[in-house]
Amino acid sequence: KFSMLFGFLPPIYRNTFLRIKNRKLLCGIYIQEIPFDPDMYPLEKLVCYKGKTSHEVFSLFSKKIAGYYNFKQEMPGFIGWNSWEYYLTSVRKEDIIETMEAARKRSEFEKITAIIIDDGWQIRPGDWDANEKFGGSTFDTAKMIKSYGFKPGIWISPFWISKNVKSLSPEKHCLHKRESGDLYINYGFVIPDVTNPEVENIIISKIKDLENDGFSIFKLDF
Repeated sequence: KFSMLFGFLPPIYRNTFLRIKNRKLLCGIYIQEIPFDPDMYPLEKLVCYKGKTSHEVFSLFSKKIAGYYNFKQEMPGFIGWNSWEYYLTSVRKEDIIETMEAARKRSEFEKITAIIIDDGWQIRPGDWDANEKFGGSTFDTAKMIKSYGFKPGIWISPFWISKNVKSLSPEKHCLHKRESGDLYINYGFVIPDVTNPEVENIIISKIKDLENDGFSIFKLDF
C-alpha cells in the first residue's frame, strides 16, 4: 500500500482542478475571463508525491508550499479534521460527534488533535452565532469537542459577509462602488470596511467572544 498526492503550485491562485475519469487523471482550469491569448492559458505547476501514508505525502506537499511562498513556521504544526471537506455547509452537531467517535476508534486518526467546524455553523456569514444545528450555543459546541479530547476550531469569514447581515449595517459599514455609490455586492455577499473603527471593533469583539467560548483555532477565509 502507498499514498499519492497530486497538486498545483501555487495551490490557490487560479481555479485549477484535478479529476479522475475513466482511470485517467484530468487537469484543467475554470476560465472566468477571456484570456489575452485564447490559444494559450497556462496551468500552475503540477506536482506529484508518493509515500507510505497520506500524512507523509501531505507533509511533503505542505513543505513545498512553504518553500514556494518562503514561509517560516514559527510554531509547531498540528493535524486537524475540517468539516468542509465532507459536509460543506450541511454540517450538524451530530456529524461532528460521529466524526470524533470514529477518530478515537481508528488508529490511523490517532494523530488528529483538532476538530475545525467550517461554514454552516453560523446563522449567516457576518452574524457569528451558532444556528439551530448546533443548539444555538458556541460555548456548548466547544465544550463538547473538548470532552472528546480535541482542540476546538471554527471557521469565520470576517471580510466577506451576507448582505442580509444583522450585526452591522451594510449601507453604513460596507464598501461601496466609487463611481455609482452603490453597495459593492459580490455573489450576494458584501465586504466590510475594515478601516471603519466600528467595523474593526465588531469583528475583534466577535473573535474574542468565540475565543472565550473555548475555540482556540480559527480558520479565516477571504
